[in-house]
Formats: sequence, structure tokens, C-alpha cells
Amino acid sequence: MKPSETASLLGIGAFWGASFVFQRILVPLFGVFPNTCLRLMFASAGLFVFCLATKHKLDFRGKAWAVVALGLLSSAIPYSLFAFGAMTLSSAALAVLNATAPMFGAVFGALFLSEKLRPVQILGLVVGAAGVALVSQTWSTHLGEGAILGIAACLLAALCYGLIGVVGKWASGVSSLSLATGGQFFGGIALIPFAIGTWPRTPLPAWVWPTSIVFALLCSAAPYLLYMWLIGRIGATKALTVTFLIPVFGALWGWLFLHEPLGPVQLIGGIVILGGTYLVLRKPQPAATETR
Repeated sequence: MKPSETASLLGIGAFWGASFVFQRILVPLFGVFPNTCLRLMFASAGLFVFCLATKHKLDFRGKAWAVVALGLLSSAIPYSLFAFGAMTLSSAALAVLNATAPMFGAVFGALFLSEKLRPVQILGLVVGAAGVALVSQTWSTHLGEGAILGIAACLLAALCYGLIGVVGKWASGVSSLSLATGGQFFGGIALIPFAIGTWPRTPLPAWVWPTSIVFALLCSAAPYLLYMWLIGRIGATKALTVTFLIPVFGALWGWLFLHEPLGPVQLIGGIVILGGTYLVLRKPQPAATETR
């Protein structure tokens, strides 16, 4: 890859990895639904401004219902579930559990899209499940029952991400930018009643508002735009390798800014999960052609 492409890949991993640190900071203050609703609304506003600046016309091609469905599955529901997990789990734990999404995607692809699972992918699913079991047992032992609920919520969020490939077929023909902008906006709208109902009763520090805006723009809007650009340059398969960078940055930022410890068992479990993800994402090598 060219230096600009490598820098973009690292930037995406850094931004998305930082999202878990922001949630660890903001969720205890805002609550799950207010935090997620603000994230989606600010991010959609940033993407809308980008559309205006680039003269990109938002066009759902008569498939607004599919955009709403994707907004719920790709943003509103998983963001809320990860926000819930952030109440008890570390940034590294959130990022590692996020890395299981491709495993769910492979399973749903086999079930609903007739995408046959290769033996190496089945091995990857087994390895990934073993890694989840290892780190879950460790986190639940150290953090108690709250960690078990947090782990379950994060795995359910990853399951939602895995369904995107299936539901995305409904919105075929809609541009990626229209899909992202509309999805984040409709996802935020759907959460407004929940956000109002659980809005914090105590006054919030003034710094949380600009922090929330930076969180939305830096960890939702900006990396998505970079990701689209990168897919256009190196293809979707190579761009998907950012999956392996997110846990690295999630753990790094958590250690740097929140002083979160990272024990050897968690580290090993994270590596096992990433190994399983690698096997699931690994593409088959083309058959060698005989030359004479």
C-alpha cells in the first residue's frame, strides 16, 4: 500500500479504537441512550455538512425503509449495546468483542446468502469462540455479574454488525454516503424517546458537550469517510484488515488515557479472538495454473 493508504488504515483503526475510550468517559455521565442518540445526531450532521460541501445529493431511491433498518442494525442498536457494556468493561474488552463481528457475518452469510463456509473459516469460528470464552471467564471473575451482562451486550452488538451484510441487500443501489448519513440520522431519531426518558437529572459539566461532538465526528463521521475512500483505493477485503487494528488502539488508548490495566490472560484471549477473525476473513488462494 502507498503511505497515504497505510496512514488512512492506521487512522481508521485509531479513531474507531478511540470510540470505546470516549464511551467509557461519557456513558457514566449521559447514560446509554442519551450518549448514543447524541453520537448519532452529531455524526449525521457532520456527514450532512460533508454532503453539502461535496454537492452529494442524498437519494434513498425509494428505499428509505431499508436505510432505517440499516440505521438501527448498524448504529442505534449496537452503539447502545456497546455503551451499556462500557459501564463495566474496559476499552480493550469492548474493542476485542467488537472484533467478533466478522465471525457473525460469516455465519449469517452462510445461512441467508448461500455463502459456503470453508474449513478454515469453521476453524476460525471455533478459535474465536474459544477466545471469547477465555476472556469472558477472566473478566467475569474480576468484574462480577455486571461484566457478564456487558459481554453479552457487546456480543449482541457484534451480531447486529454481522447482519449488515444480509440486510444491506435491501438497500442495493443507494450510495454508501447516503446510506451512512441517512442511517445515522434515522437511528438517532429512533433513540430520541429513550434518550428523553433516561436523560440525566443532575447538571452535566460544560466540557461534556464539546467532548460529545468530538466523539461523534472523530469516531463515527470521519473514520467512515476515510473507510469509503480506502475501499475505493485498495478494495473492501484489504480495508477490512482494520478489524485487527481496532483492538490494538482500543487497548492502547485505554491504557494511556484511562490507565486501564491489561493482564496477560486478557491479552492472550484477545490474540486468540483476532486469530479466529483472521481465519474467518482469510480469502482462499487462487488455484495455481500449470504452465508449459
